[in-house]
Amino acid sequence: MEEIMLDKYFEDASTLARLRSGPTGPFVDGFAGALQASGYARWTARGYLRAATHLGTWMQAAGLDIGDLGDIALSDFAAHLPTCKCLRRNKGIYSDAVAGARLFIDHLADRAGLPRVQPPATKTIPEPVERFEHWMLNHRGVTASTLTTYRPVLIELQDRVGNAAGFTARSLRQFVSARAARHGRSRAKTVVTAVRMYVRYAIAHSLCAPQLADAIPTIAEWRLSALPVYICPADIERIIEATDATTPRGLRDHAMLLLLARLGLRAGDITGMRLEDIDWETGTLLVAGKSRCSTRLPLPQDAGDALIAYLAKGRPDTQDPHVFLRLRAPVGRVRASGTVSSIVNRAAQRAGVRMPRGGAHVLRHSLATALVRDGMPLSAVGVVLRHKSEQTTAHYAKVDLSSLHRIAQPWPTEASPC
Repeated sequence: MEEIMLDKYFEDASTLARLRSGPTGPFVDGFAGALQASGYARWTARGYLRAATHLGTWMQAAGLDIGDLGDIALSDFAAHLPTCKCLRRNKGIYSDAVAGARLFIDHLADRAGLPRVQPPATKTIPEPVERFEHWMLNHRGVTASTLTTYRPVLIELQDRVGNAAGFTARSLRQFVSARAARHGRSRAKTVVTAVRMYVRYAIAHSLCAPQLADAIPTIAEWRLSALPVYICPADIERIIEATDATTPRGLRDHAMLLLLARLGLRAGDITGMRLEDIDWETGTLLVAGKSRCSTRLPLPQDAGDALIAYLAKGRPDTQDPHVFLRLRAPVGRVRASGTVSSIVNRAAQRAGVRMPRGGAHVLRHSLATALVRDGMPLSAVGVVLRHKSEQTTAHYAKVDLSSLHRIAQPWPTEASPC
């Protein structure tokens, strides 16, 4: 079966024999199957298969075997490429040799238990911050995306102020003031929240003085002072229709847009949606939300039809349990919420709709605004949007212009003398 997989990419008998020779030869057929399963284009897969063979030729010259593959071997192989003399023909055909070799080593990690190649080094997360994230994730129900937002703030807090044992009211205030000054009001509030949550965690674990809980300054802002950012229902429909339902991408994007517009889902709800969350018999969709408290919502007919069309005609054939997948190899879930917002922005651009502020959240605000203006009680709107606090839903009362007109009082043209 594996030989048939390799035969799909190469026909020449001498080429097939060369690919199946050397230290990497016994594994290239399985590698070909893995590349096909991941959705790689034919010419890309051919280049990566050649890269695996090139890696094997270099291994023979270097006296290495399969068990020696890893980060160091990949680094040495990359250094070898500019002066490669192990192949008679090497005129750009191995330009993706490092990428192919990396994928091949990761394939061996899955099949033969070899160590995976480590991704490029990123900034190390300090151990105290790592413990904080683990505790918040498992005991407070905070989502991973929220903790990712807090992380750079807390890493800088560790670098500048040090561990919790050395916290003082003055050092915390100085750090928050300096860090928040670099941002707008919304991001500055996130800085305050991140530091305050970390200090409370430290107090709960006896890592710092309890009185420091009141040391974090707040960002001055009138509650509910801003207006919701929304667009009119007609523009929403234009955005939804600005997709090409004849392509896999258009089918996927159309289903996403309908779920965002009809149910007010967040971008994170879209990226985290799994096939098992859809109950086709009852026509409902299970949504976890920010609080990780699951809610089952009715699935509108048009959104359900769009989902069926995407799953039947547009979704790649893969074992990944997530509903919405990338269309480029390697095939897998759409991980970033920013990707969903980019899909909304591109659809709006195609439809000629000017977005007041980019992102998928505009569709959520627009749904809430339309529901309030149609006379739905705020309590019911809160249920649709899965708000935990009534004050959050009250934000949308300010866009119910017809009701506001009925209670507005005329402005006095002349003040009475005292």
